[in-house]
Amino acid sequence: MILELLSPGGRTYLVKAERVPPDCLGRRVLWLDEKGALRTGVVYRLRTDGRPDGRLVSFPDPYPLLRPYQLKALKELAFYYLVPPAKLLWDFLPSVFKNKEKLELVPGRLTPLEPTTRKLYELFKERGRLPYRTAVNLLGEKTVTFLVKKGYLKVERKTLTRKVVFLKAVKEPVRLRSEEKKALLELVKSRPGVTLEELLLEGFKRSAVNELIKKGYLSSCEPPPYQEGRPQNPTRSVYCLSFKEAVERLKSLASEALGNGRPVFVFFTDGTDAERAAEALKPLKPVLLEGSRLYERWFLAYGPPRLFLGSFSALFLPLPQGSLRVLFNELGPTRYPRNLVDARRVLGKLSTHGFGPVVVLTPWVRLETYNAFKKGAVKGRCGLPRKPVELYPRTAEPLSPELKRRLLELRDRELFFLVRKTGYGYLYCERCDALACCPVCGAFLTYSKEQDRTYCSYAKSHYEQKGRRCPSCGREARETGLGVERAKEELERLLGREVKVGTKIEWSEEYDYAVVLNADAVLSVPSYDAFERFLQLLALALRVSKEGVLVQTAFNEPELLEFIKRGELEGLYELELKKRRERRLPPFYRLAVAEGGPSLKAELELLGLEGSCRGEEGRVVCVLSFRGKEGLLKLIELKKRGYGVRVL
Repeated sequence: MILELLSPGGRTYLVKAERVPPDCLGRRVLWLDEKGALRTGVVYRLRTDGRPDGRLVSFPDPYPLLRPYQLKALKELAFYYLVPPAKLLWDFLPSVFKNKEKLELVPGRLTPLEPTTRKLYELFKERGRLPYRTAVNLLGEKTVTFLVKKGYLKVERKTLTRKVVFLKAVKEPVRLRSEEKKALLELVKSRPGVTLEELLLEGFKRSAVNELIKKGYLSSCEPPPYQEGRPQNPTRSVYCLSFKEAVERLKSLASEALGNGRPVFVFFTDGTDAERAAEALKPLKPVLLEGSRLYERWFLAYGPPRLFLGSFSALFLPLPQGSLRVLFNELGPTRYPRNLVDARRVLGKLSTHGFGPVVVLTPWVRLETYNAFKKGAVKGRCGLPRKPVELYPRTAEPLSPELKRRLLELRDRELFFLVRKTGYGYLYCERCDALACCPVCGAFLTYSKEQDRTYCSYAKSHYEQKGRRCPSCGREARETGLGVERAKEELERLLGREVKVGTKIEWSEEYDYAVVLNADAVLSVPSYDAFERFLQLLALALRVSKEGVLVQTAFNEPELLEFIKRGELEGLYELELKKRRERRLPPFYRLAVAEGGPSLKAELELLGLEGSCRGEEGRVVCVLSFRGKEGLLKLIELKKRGYGVRVL
């Protein structure tokens, strides 16, 4: 039999195997390639033809890494984004599942003839073997390579694999006084195979488990068989709520699902939301899918139903059919930075193939979710609380005179100030007559007055220097614009007390008033969804404020300002949807980026793909809009002709 494997790095390999378990699809395997190197992969398909790239060594895990329905969803997602299934899968899978090896040195015909080998001889005599890196640090790479080549040292490869140990009760206790140990034994008896991780999550101590094993009351056993869950109606629901309401709804949904024997997975887009929600969900004993215990917790999906909390690396957790999946805070980052794949799309596909519902709990929705809700494709409750929005004209000063007067009236209230800029501000060079830009990526540089440092707004690794000199001409530049540090300085001078200023609004917080000082910052970004993100910013401010929102803006479109004053963002979403349809933009069309030589434009015309193009040093970059399977097939044809294509 031939196993087709999805391997880290995005490639697919064929491996010869004589015997495989009946549930081999989705299992992780270790295999040897033609050069004798140990590699890993996930079984994608069974084949009877093809030339093998190596031979099977073992199935190292107790259960499959993915269930069969997840492989079907993976195939569709790979086609949707035009990426190899192997790359898509291993972008998401935790690194703990990638094969790791440890190189060790053992003596060959090593004898203490001269100082170098004498030193090694004493170390081997003491330890028996040495880590390869230790020897290299002592002697240098060239010396170690020479000694291995001459046979004085031998290299041994040690595979670092982890195991899940299952326990069973083997005899009745005699004179066991500890109530904890008695309860532990009762739990093990009630289940056909319990892992150490399950016992730790139930609150038992590791020392108690080890002592029962030592005394012979517990012993290891084979993994118990697992069963698929019961299919449910794969519905989609969305609820726009405050943070407290969202947590209460989550507790209710999770309790009901667990009571019916269905596991629950909650995908968090924000770390702060996850921490605070986990604290409130403690009575349900949630399993956090992160950290050093992730490997052991991954396979708890095959045990009794539990509440799992995680993010991108846990999206492919092997939950049974009918499981409930929850997206917590849709306004957070749902596109995975590694591959720009949208977690909402992944959750939807897994829900469809896994016959389970998806519920979105969020302060407000994305435009495409709003559109689906209006069409009836998504059920639930979609709306915002009606609160007054006060608009103040933005001036050259950080705070306009009208806003200052209003803030003095509210000086004793609990206020939060949003500034969409880190540091003190930007740097303006009078000699260059321009804002200072990063020499690597061209982003505007940020100046921090507190640290007296200038750095790239996109990545500090690009540019970071002490002081505020222009990187182009070296002249001393001056601060301009409004950052968190400058806003805090101005506000504390005005109000005479400490104030809370931040670059993002935390959904889990509440204030009397939220004050947005530079709401236009998101509109200055050249992106088709800039106005949508501007509205999401206002929606979050409305959600966390008890009495109202103050917005300082240079925005001056009368019709839109009237909607904002009344807090009717749904009306603005309707206007934005109309514009998107006319301009062939999401959610009515999809976008892709194509790159190539000057002939790219002609190829696009032949294939009937529409978009805007710009040229850069002999290269042409085009943003394309397309719809459906037919558009994807045209993009595949474009890739076959040698052009770079990335689907957004």
